[in-house]
Amino acid sequence: MLFRSALAAAASTRDVRSLGLDLTQAMALPEGVREQVLRHPDEVGLNDLSARAVFSAKEAIYKALAPSVGQVFGFSVVAVRPDVEAGHFEARLIHPLGPFSEGAVWRGMLICRGSWLVTGLVLPA
Repeated sequence: MLFRSALAAAASTRDVRSLGLDLTQAMALPEGVREQVLRHPDEVGLNDLSARAVFSAKEAIYKALAPSVGQVFGFSVVAVRPDVEAGHFEARLIHPLGPFSEGAVWRGMLICRGSWLVTGLVLPA
C-alpha cells in the first residue's frame, strides 16, 4: 500500500526550544496497541479516533521532549486528553522527566482532515 503524505515545519530557535510532530492515519489502533498506549484514567473509554489522537499526541510529545530529556521514555509518562473537535490536546506529565517536573502541562494541536491525523507540540524557548 502506498501512502502519499508529507509534513514539514519551521521555527525560529530564538522562539522555540523544540518541536514534535506526528502524522498518522485517522483509524482505529491495531489490536494490542490500545492497551499499551492508553494507560491513564483520562484515556479510558475513548472512541477509535480519539484513541488514535492520544497515540499520535504521545508520539509528538516524545519528539518534542526527547532532546531535553536525553533518555528513552514510554507512553505511561504522560496522560493525554484529546479534543478532536476543538483541534487540540492537553498533556500532563505523570512523573518527573529530565528537566520537566511532575504535573507539567502542555497544550498541543490536533488536526484531522480526511483520513489523516496530525498532532504537534511546541516547547517555547
